[in-house]
Amino acid sequence: HTVRQRIHPSLPGFTFTLIGDKPDAANETIRLHRIEIRADNAGTLIQAIDGLDTRTPLSQGVPLFDVIDMNFDGYADFRLVESRAAGPNMPYLNWLYEPARRTFVPSPELNEIPSARFDPSGREIRSEWRDGPTRYGTDVYVYAEGKPILARKEERTYRAPGIYTLRKSMKVDGAWKTIEEREVRETQGR
Repeated sequence: HTVRQRIHPSLPGFTFTLIGDKPDAANETIRLHRIEIRADNAGTLIQAIDGLDTRTPLSQGVPLFDVIDMNFDGYADFRLVESRAAGPNMPYLNWLYEPARRTFVPSPELNEIPSARFDPSGREIRSEWRDGPTRYGTDVYVYAEGKPILARKEERTYRAPGIYTLRKSMKVDGAWKTIEEREVRETQGR
C-alpha cells in the first residue's frame, strides 16, 4: 500500500509505503512490519519505521492509513489502524512530524486515544467510545505543553432501554467537576 501526500507547503511531497505480509483473506487483515517514507523530489529514503506488528483491518469503514495534522502545528502527521476494533474503539498508532528534526516521531499519548477525530478549527481531539453495552461517551482533548490533555467528557450510562444518565464533566483548576447530570429518555424515531 502506497500513499503520496504533501505534509506542508514548504516541503516536497512524501511517499509512504506500508510493507507487510499478504492480506489474510479469512480475517481481512494485514500484518504490517515497516513504513518507508521517501521524498518525492529525490525518491531517497528519508525515514524507515521498523518493528511494527499490526493486525490492520482492510475493511473497517475507516482508512487504514491517514495523513492529517493531529497536533495543529500546520504540518501533517500520520496514523495507522493498529488492529480490528471492538465496537467503535478504533486503536491507532500515531506519528507526529517534528520540523526541527525533519522526522516523524511516535506519539504514545495519541495512541491511548481510541477513534480520535481531529478538529483543527476548535483545536480539539474528540474520542467517541463504548465501554460495554450500557456505557458510552465522548472525551475531548486539547493540547497543553505539546501533549493531548483530557479537558471535557460526556458519559451516557443506560439503566433501561431508551433511558440513560447523562453526565458532563470538565477539568477546572486540575480537578474534575460535574457540570451537568440528568436522566434522559430517548424519543422514538431518533
